[in-house]
Parts: sequence; structure tokens; C-alpha cells
Amino acid sequence: MNALLTVGIGLATLISMVTAPKYANSNAEPLDITKSSVTDDLEAFYGESYGDKILANLTPSKVKGDDYNDFKFYNFYPYQGDLYFYFYARAGWTIDSVILEYSDGSTFDNDGNAIENWHVLGDQDLRSALVKDTYGKMNIFYKCVLKNFYVEEVGSTHRIFLQTLNGYTSNDEDLVFSRKCQDAELLWEDTAESEDLVYQYYKDDYILIDQAEYYQQWLATKWNDSNQNFPTEIKEFNWLFFTWSGTSIADKYELGELKEVVLDYEYLQYEVSYTIRSTNWNEPLTPVYFGTHDHTEPFVQNVPDANITDIEMFNEVYALRQTTITPYSRTISTITDEPTWWQFWLNAHKVEYSYNSIQALDQASIQAIEDEDTRDFFQSQSGTFKYALMMKEDTRYREKVETVPATWTTSAGKKVTSIAHELVSPRLTRLTFNTVDGDVELNAMMHAVELTGVFSTSGNIIEIKDYTGPSAKDVLRYVFYALSVLLVIAAAGFITVGLVRFAKKGKRR
Repeated sequence: MNALLTVGIGLATLISMVTAPKYANSNAEPLDITKSSVTDDLEAFYGESYGDKILANLTPSKVKGDDYNDFKFYNFYPYQGDLYFYFYARAGWTIDSVILEYSDGSTFDNDGNAIENWHVLGDQDLRSALVKDTYGKMNIFYKCVLKNFYVEEVGSTHRIFLQTLNGYTSNDEDLVFSRKCQDAELLWEDTAESEDLVYQYYKDDYILIDQAEYYQQWLATKWNDSNQNFPTEIKEFNWLFFTWSGTSIADKYELGELKEVVLDYEYLQYEVSYTIRSTNWNEPLTPVYFGTHDHTEPFVQNVPDANITDIEMFNEVYALRQTTITPYSRTISTITDEPTWWQFWLNAHKVEYSYNSIQALDQASIQAIEDEDTRDFFQSQSGTFKYALMMKEDTRYREKVETVPATWTTSAGKKVTSIAHELVSPRLTRLTFNTVDGDVELNAMMHAVELTGVFSTSGNIIEIKDYTGPSAKDVLRYVFYALSVLLVIAAAGFITVGLVRFAKKGKRR
């Protein structure tokens, strides 16, 4: 059973609070640019200069000669009357719609200069682009499309010269992001239908990841004391569940064991502070934060006998990362709590938990999982997904606890600050499988996913009887302190009695 639930702090309730729809099966049809992700396309366009699919290589920098540090326009791509385009923006929020100031003049004067036909803000003909796909949360790559931008006809010539890109959010009708796009120009001629550029790039070595979900698993590794009233430290295990609909080598090889995974994601570390006041005038519980960056409800609603206010997220740090994962097994074994010197009647506890970095979800593999909570959750996902991947392990913990004074209407409380982590937009970029002819490396065609939910586990909790703490010296020191206090109290008592008797004798004389 879930130990965190038995103490009244329901971590697993976050599943129902955060759950999102399962990832759409958008890659099941033949691969082309209408279904591929922004990162898939950038790989196809930039090839070797992409740098082994490391997105950080494409972020702009004035040091590298770019016009901006927070924006870069990459390219246009015309496809069957629609015009796709790609850019990077670090605006502090996600841009939901884009309006371009551009010219589509495609005729030239005698000197070879284009006769411009400008469309600027305010023009009725100005086209608003559909944001089709994004990657990241702060460092965001965008794939947009201008629907029906041109009429495709063999031999026809088209042109776009982009002057300014303007970004908007769905919550604000005002312009929130605007950048000049120097040298963003494309002139093309319609030719007989040929292979889509994205398909042409990937056709020999791709695998279509058609369903994926990201869950964070929590394991309490530190408790406030041996009574285990609340956790002060939690292990974060970030799992990606995924499956695929087909590969480019389906008629050549049957895929065997998954041997290596290359993964891209944006890593978020943040601090969260909150004030906790007891509703029954007792000392309030001060657990580590067990909500997510975007969902505080499970935390607020599941700390017993407490009123939680003033929740604030700050010091948010995002970093683009790429990691390679190969099969390994890891066991965590740690002391979770120790009795204080005066709790001589209690025992310490140790938790043990093991996992496989690449966990197959067939029945035999699932039944081999030792932890009951993990086995049950993986079993619930086995009908949908083929593998669960440990993307990253980290620890959330209480950074500090400060006293908050009482007011006329509230009791005294505690302000707690916790450090927490999450992955943003994880996506597989390359998978290596075993086949009868050796290892086969495939480009993973996948849209990034966001945090779907959280589940918790208790691990194997071992009670340590007769635990003496870090060393016998500490126990002796505690005993010495206790005896010293008793001696001081006794001595004070003797002195007081002596003084009283001395005073009485003085009066008799």
C-alpha cells in the first residue's frame, strides 16, 4: 500500500487533478510535413548543422552573429498551397497566434528588383498563421502554417519577403512580441509533385511514436520523525511511457530489445514557498511541496488540519538538455527517519526501491517488478504502451522553514520553501533496437508531451530496531546531557532547601 496515503497526505490524488488526454495518434498515417513535429522538421532542414539533434545548437546568440538573443527566424517551406515557417522565441510565455508583415510580390522590374506588394498590420489581406506545433516552455521552437497562401500550379512562381513577425497570446489581444526578420525571403516555382522533404529525409530509418505520456513518480526518502507524520524529502522519478505504430524497416526486420534511447527535454528547477497554519491551534505540519508547477490543488487540499496560503513559484530555471539512456538497474537504500534522543521507544526506518532504466511492459517484465505500487501502475499502462523509460531522477526537498507570527485572526504558522523539478516537453529523438542482423538505429518521429500526472510509491519499508543513530557516542552524549540536566535540577533543589532551612534558623536566633 501507499505509505504516503496512510499518513493522510494523498500524493496519488494528483493523478486525477492533472490527468490530460492521451497523446493523439497523429503519426499513424504516412509520414509528411503535416504530421511531423517542429523538431523533426528542423532536423530534416538543417541536417548536420543541427548537431546531432541538440536543439541548443539552434538557439540564437548575438555572439554567433544573430540579430537577437531571444528570437530567430529559420525558414519557409511551401507544401501543396500552404506555407510553413519556423522560428524560435524566448518571450516568457507561449505565443498562440502569429501575424506577418510581408510582401508577396513575385514580379521583377528590368533591373531585377522585386515589385513589392506589401501586407502590413491593418491590411485586410494580412494572413494570420496557425501555430501547429511547439517545443519547450521558455526556450520555444515554433512550427506555423499559413493556410492557402498560394495556388499551386506547375510552372507558377511565388515569393514571400518577410519584414516583421508579430506574436500574440490567447489571453491578450494586444501585441506581445515583435521582431524584424531580415533576409527572410523565399522565391519558388511549382514543379511536378515529388516526395515531401521531411519524408525524404527520414524514409529509410524512422519509427513513428504515436502515443506517449509523461508521469512523475514520488518516493518519500525523508520523514519528519519516526512517527512519519509528513515527508521532508521526495525522490522524483520521471517516466516516459510510449509505443509506436510502425517503422520504415517493418518489412526488413522485426524489432527486438530496446538497447539505447536518445532523449531531448527542457529541464525545470524551481523554488516554491507557502505558509502553513494549523486549523486546530497545534504546531502545523511542514511537509515538502507535493504539487506540480502548474497544479497546487493536491497539496493545498491534502495536508491534514492545515490552512495553506501564499503559494509562490520563483527562481525558475529552464535548461535544454539531451541525454542518452542505456539499460541499467538502480537500487535506492536510505534511512528515512531516526528517533531523537528522547524517543527511545521508537525505531528508525529504511526504504529500499529498485527500478530498470528501460522497463518493458510485457506481462513477464511487469510481474518481475518488486515494488507493488509501481507494478500496479505499470500494469494499468501495459495495454497502451510498450516501454517505460526512466528519463531522469532527482530529489525535491525542504530548503528552509521559517516561523510566521500569529495575528488577531490566525494562529502562528510556518513559511516553508521547497526545491522541485520537472521535465518540460520531453521527446524521443533516436531509438536503437536489437535485430537478427545486429543493432538498428531509428529516428524517433514524435511530438513532445507534457506532464500527465503523478503517482506515488512506498518502496520496501524496513523497520530498524535498536537503532542508535549515527554512532554510540551520540547516544552517550544525549544521556550525558540528560543526566547533566537532572543533576542541575537536583542541585538547585538542594540549594533551595538549604537556603530555606538557613533562613528559618536565622529567625529563631
